[in-house]
Amino acid sequence: MDWLLENENAAIWAQDWETAPEQGAYPDTYATEMLQEVYAHTFAKQPRIRKMPWRSIAAAASVLLLTGLFLWQQGKRTGTPASTALATTTPVKPIWKVYQAPTGKTLQLQLADGSSVVLEPGALLQYDSLAYNTNREVMLKGKGLFNVAASEAKPFSVNTGGFITTALGTSFRVASLSGNNLQVRLYNGKVKVRQTGRQVNDVYLKPGEELVYDPHTGKMLVSDLNKSGKIPALAGHPHNGVQEYEDCIVFDNTPLKEVLALLEQQYHVPITYEQRAVTRIYFSGKVMRADSLELILNTIVRINNLALLSKNGGYLIK
Repeated sequence: MDWLLENENAAIWAQDWETAPEQGAYPDTYATEMLQEVYAHTFAKQPRIRKMPWRSIAAAASVLLLTGLFLWQQGKRTGTPASTALATTTPVKPIWKVYQAPTGKTLQLQLADGSSVVLEPGALLQYDSLAYNTNREVMLKGKGLFNVAASEAKPFSVNTGGFITTALGTSFRVASLSGNNLQVRLYNGKVKVRQTGRQVNDVYLKPGEELVYDPHTGKMLVSDLNKSGKIPALAGHPHNGVQEYEDCIVFDNTPLKEVLALLEQQYHVPITYEQRAVTRIYFSGKVMRADSLELILNTIVRINNLALLSKNGGYLIK
């Protein structure tokens, strides 16, 4: 991602960039080799990937079939149901998805259920892709802003090790700091914070409140952000899904046209676009005021499969 952001507008790569297909054609072994490479750099241990010949598969299937018939016959003789004799289950190993924001840059993610996450620089997020659709639980180290797709049947949880923050459908920021410190800021909706491994009362936050846990005192303190002035709102109540704060702007299902108009006003840089490209497109996420306009626009266009071009001192989206 860092390389693309630095080189995608370079003239030397322009022809390759414009002519590259959306999906490439790779050798049959490419997927296996790439998986090994990814594991080598993330978990420091390559998985053992073995391809079993068809003869071996057939032999194994035959053994399994004969074993099943034998146990079934034994069950008939002893009166024990065959299902009891074969009641051994192999636990499913998790398949972890791991994302880390690069140093000095944010990383925006779109999860399978429609929830979105903005990881602040250096933050790490991971979850079991097999279990996510059931439990909607992610693990976080660092700071992240979450815009959660509503689902009463499946609460969304952020596990920071010592605490679990749970929401049904809301926008909130979690900071998992060193020394088991925790900071949760709620922008809208409702969240519940629970300390793991302890029999304590759950803490519920209302919009505009912040929870901070101090490991030295063992207490969770809740304060009103608007009254305390820690991140005072600059524009009063949210308007069209936009809430401005001192250090960031939070968009909640805001029409992309309005997002671009606000960014143009904030950065004093012209942003033009093709009407058909932005029609019926909405954006949810947190924009840090310290981020460059190019970084923000690149994030938006990639999520929506659009293109960003530099034009006359400004930007064109198509």
